[in-house]
This record gives sequence, structure tokens and C-alpha cells, in this order.
Amino acid sequence: MKKKEDISCPEKLDILEKIIEDAPFSLQIYTPEGLCIYCNKAWEKLWKSKRELAIGRYNLLKDPQLEQRHIAHFYSRAFKGKQVFLPAVPYISPEKIKALVGKPLAEFLEKNQLKRTYVDVWLYPIKDKSGKIVRGVIVHQNVTKRRKQESEMLVYTERLESEVKRLKEVVKFNEFEIDKLKRIKGLK
Repeated sequence: MKKKEDISCPEKLDILEKIIEDAPFSLQIYTPEGLCIYCNKAWEKLWKSKRELAIGRYNLLKDPQLEQRHIAHFYSRAFKGKQVFLPAVPYISPEKIKALVGKPLAEFLEKNQLKRTYVDVWLYPIKDKSGKIVRGVIVHQNVTKRRKQESEMLVYTERLESEVKRLKEVVKFNEFEIDKLKRIKGLK
């Protein structure tokens, strides 16, 4: 029987750090008060931002976009011990908003519409041994491309249904005209 390879505690921590840092999905860690204390590489890639702009500065529980979309209460549930999943949440990174400040409202809204990123969001608490919540974790998966494809498919489906309806009307009209001609010529 082969001997089980034992990994030392420092090695385990190093492996866990690499798993989190190199994960293919965006991951953030928060204090129970909602302050961001960690973002991985995938977060930087997703939001096209530097983690230094979020760590120690961004408070999830005070994000006006989440309030405006009436979904902030879902985020706060994770800090109360609940696991939460939110599908296809639209979000605009603060850097994109800052770049548009001072622009006319129409331009601001137009650019926001084009720059919106849709993410599936998983939120869950991390508890200590006594059950006290010590951290909140958020995982994002970019679903913008999927959302765009779904929208395009919906438009295509609507066009197809409209064309089928139009063709049915043409067929009905042609059937009516054929019946009329048959009656005129005395055919059955």
C-alpha cells in the first residue's frame, strides 16, 4: 500500500491561496461590515480594474447601484448567514461611471447601456468555529455574452413569429381567392 502524501500546514495555505488567486472566476472577500479586503486576478480581468481601487475602499453594503436596482437586501442577507444566488445582475464598474461623470445624461445612459456587464452572483458567509460571521465571499461569473445571445435570440424569434403570422395571412388570402375563382367558374 502506497503511503499517503502529507502536506504541511504552510503548504496547504499556499495551495489554497493559489487556488483562490488563480481561480477562473471573479472572487471577492469582505468584512462583515461590507468592506472589500480581497479581489483575485479574475476580478481585475472581469471589471477591467485594479484591485487596489476596491480593497479597503469599496463597501458592498453601501453601493448605490445595488440600491437603485433594489437588490442590495440580497447582498446583506449573505452577511446575515444566508447563501444567495442572483442570476444575470447588470452592473457598471465604478471606473466606467467615473469616466462618464460630467457628460450629458443621454450620453451617460447610452454608454452605460453599452458598457453594462451581466454577472451571475453567488454570495455566502464564512463563519468561525463559534458560528460568528467573519467574512463574506462573492463569486461572479460573467454572463454578458450569454445575455446578449439570449436577447438576439428573442429578437430573432419575434421576427420569425411575425413572418409566420404574415405568411399565414397570405395563405388565407390565397385560399379565399382560389375559392372565389372556383365559385365563379362553377368548380367545386
